[in-house]
Order: sequence, then structure tokens, then C-alpha cells
Amino acid sequence: MTFEAQKKKAVERLRIRGADEEIAPIINRINNFDDFFTTSSCSGRIVLICLPEIGAKREAK
Repeated sequence: MTFEAQKKKAVERLRIRGADEEIAPIINRINNFDDFFTTSSCSGRIVLICLPEIGAKREAK
């Protein structure tokens, strides 16, 4: 699946499930960047990874 398809799926999931009111502005700001999107908004945790291709978690930097 392409990055764009993954992002579209994640953003749609967020639209349906929603996010906590306090974090929603930050999530929306991140998701407005072309090269980034959020997959979770758990309190106290942030992970930024670079993948050579979608699904290549073992090659993440």
C-alpha cells in the first residue's frame, strides 16, 4: 500500500473515531503536512520513524 493510501486510511479512521479535544489541534496540524500522518494519540508517547517503504518496519530509522 502506498504512503498516500496509508495516510488516507489513517486520517479517515481518525475522522470516524475522533480524538481527545486537547490533542486534536496537534493531530490536525501534523496531518496537514504532506509527508507525515498520525496513527495514534496515546498520552505521553511520541515516536517518529523513517521507513524506506510502507511496511518495512525492520528497516526503520
